[in-house]
Amino acid sequence: MDASPNALVSLPSLLAVCLLFVLPTAGHADAPLPPLPEGNTGLAAKYPGDVGIENDPAVVLHADFEDCRTTADLHSTWDNIVHVGNMRIVEGAPNVHSGRKSLEIAIPKQDQALSVNVEKILPAPHTRDVLFLRYYLKFDPGFDIPRNSCHDGGSISAGYWSGPSAGPGKRADGRNKFLASFETEIGSPGNPPSPGPLNVYIYYPEQRGDYGDHF
Repeated sequence: MDASPNALVSLPSLLAVCLLFVLPTAGHADAPLPPLPEGNTGLAAKYPGDVGIENDPAVVLHADFEDCRTTADLHSTWDNIVHVGNMRIVEGAPNVHSGRKSLEIAIPKQDQALSVNVEKILPAPHTRDVLFLRYYLKFDPGFDIPRNSCHDGGSISAGYWSGPSAGPGKRADGRNKFLASFETEIGSPGNPPSPGPLNVYIYYPEQRGDYGDHF
């Protein structure tokens, strides 16, 4: 999560996070993928309320913070934790989606952008051709980004932070990198007040600009 000045964000319901892989390809890497599930037919449809979903063999990662006493325990699940001082484990309603605990992230009011996040890395040969991200997020009522941009949701990426085409502003060509983020659209003229409408921010081969597209 990157936020610009005057931002205060709380993400208490940030997970039961599940990274899921389904419909793996067989044969050549360029072979067409099977159609993706549509409607209420995906993996999560078999687990109302996500109960038991962590035991499905298609689940790559499940994190619900129930095993976290403090933020120090995040390291047992997450490979990279940025600015852990801006995180805390909270308990109880109304800031927990299910179970007893969740992760709260705070972005202070300041003049510089700040990144606060947790990341899971799937190293080769454990990468996936098809990967789904399911997560639950709640914004503090006072969350507000008055200008500039903010990435405030969850992302799936491949090669985005490594290699000669790493980072923002380098176009994706289908082989060098990929990034898809599901977030809210903040900072664009004419948008509703923060947190704004839902938005997919994506680097992909047909992107129209150097900095990816927004849908």
